[in-house]
Amino acid sequence: MSILNTILKTFVGDKSKKDIRAIQHLVDQINKRQLEFEGISNDELREKTAVFKAKIIETRKSIDQQISELNAQLQGLADIDQREDIYNQIDALEAEALVVTEACLDEILSEAFAVVKETARRFVHNTQLRVKASPRDREFAQDKGYVVLDQKLDDALLIN
Repeated sequence: MSILNTILKTFVGDKSKKDIRAIQHLVDQINKRQLEFEGISNDELREKTAVFKAKIIETRKSIDQQISELNAQLQGLADIDQREDIYNQIDALEAEALVVTEACLDEILSEAFAVVKETARRFVHNTQLRVKASPRDREFAQDKGYVVLDQKLDDALLIN
């Protein structure tokens, strides 16, 4: 069987090498962006997630508004045919929203992966990370032992 595999690889090529070549440009972008993020603070790095979420919401805003308006129209309708038409419109808008969201995610892909990579690098090199505590962090601190609020440091969050 190994002879057959060798012959196939000679004529067809190695699938894993093709896959790596296909995404190598993306990996290079991620590495370049990650180097840019080495100089920013933990709070700035953490804020990137909120920026990504806001960008996705903004991208979908008009479509989500149209869906919301159609759902409001459904509340007063009793006619089954009209309801079906509105449901079909909603389905079409949701499909469009998925396409728009995917395009937005592709746009922020390298930056998002770079943020994750830089965050992981910081966790590897530091036993604790300090950031300004958010309301959600206060909730986590109650349930999670690795999240500690330091009142002396203006509610700094320590992630162990």
